Amino acid sequence: MIRDIILFIIVLALCAVFYQVGKYSAPVSIASIREVTCNTSIDTQPTTNTSAKPAKIAMADTGLSSKKSVKQKANEFAYVLNANSTTVLQCQINSTGLFNSCTPTGKGFNAPTAICFNSAHSIAYIANKGSNTILMCNINPGSGSFDNCTITGGDFSAPSSITLEEQKNVAYVTNQNDNSISRCTLDVARGGLSGCSVIPVQGLAEPTDVALDVSHDYIYITNAATNSVMLCSLDSRKSDLANCKNTGLGFNLPQAITLDKSNKHAYITNNGSHTVSLCEIAIETGELNYCKTTGSGFNGLSDLAFNSAGTMAYISNSNTISACRVDAKSGELTDCKHTGSGFNMPSGIRLHTVRSNQS
Repeated sequence: MIRDIILFIIVLALCAVFYQVGKYSAPVSIASIREVTCNTSIDTQPTTNTSAKPAKIAMADTGLSSKKSVKQKANEFAYVLNANSTTVLQCQINSTGLFNSCTPTGKGFNAPTAICFNSAHSIAYIANKGSNTILMCNINPGSGSFDNCTITGGDFSAPSSITLEEQKNVAYVTNQNDNSISRCTLDVARGGLSGCSVIPVQGLAEPTDVALDVSHDYIYITNAATNSVMLCSLDSRKSDLANCKNTGLGFNLPQAITLDKSNKHAYITNNGSHTVSLCEIAIETGELNYCKTTGSGFNGLSDLAFNSAGTMAYISNSNTISACRVDAKSGELTDCKHTGSGFNMPSGIRLHTVRSNQS
């Protein structure tokens, strides 16, 4: 009897021990874990759908999320001067590089022959042979039209070209009738020309165009009467021309000279032979070497200009405009086609890109 009682007590003791062990080794709930890692004010009840996606967070409307991204649309235009009239045509260029339509822009022109832009492309300068003047026009930033055209600078003699040297506040104008070059002070901020005077340069003979190299160390001058291109060093202090000499071969009544952006190639339009000469530029000396003709289909050409990408060249002929593709490596002009209409002895030509926002 006593033995049974002892066994009963032992069994009760063991049960008590097992109960305590089971109490403290019970599995920990998910809720208890979340209470440790999250703020206690957040609902910590476990969810039975473990595949549910996180709820989206509602943000206060600041007005920023409703704004659409703004893209810029680029419209490139060619400006063609009609030397046999009093007009400048603004021609929109399409994606193929050809002209869509041409409309007159600006006023006050008289046998315009040459055009150039300032570096900001906010002002256009037009040389008028008929009135011996330089006209300065504001370029409308939205439409690209020429506005508020006014005469600037001094007295010129059949001005055939104008080139700006903005780093030195200088503009150069070729006077074809008296075989000279005028140098003017350029107001870079306002655009006006003043203090124009002829600078001494020997050997000029009906100068038709001037061009600066990229580094502005050299200046090139086309002389129609001697079928030549003159290369001069540009004085860094006085902007005088020095050490002038002829360079390159094979020109025939050269009308214009244009350098590409890489400063590797020079293009000379030959009115007498209806050709374009392509010359390589020597890096160290600026000399024109290995000149040869390039492109085809030209007639009585005068000026040449590139698009902004340098992939197309536009040449003004006696009554047409030629659009040619430019080989990126060799500089050769290929696939030349006539484009546009309504020209009357087109002379100067330059391109400008208008950028506008579109939603």
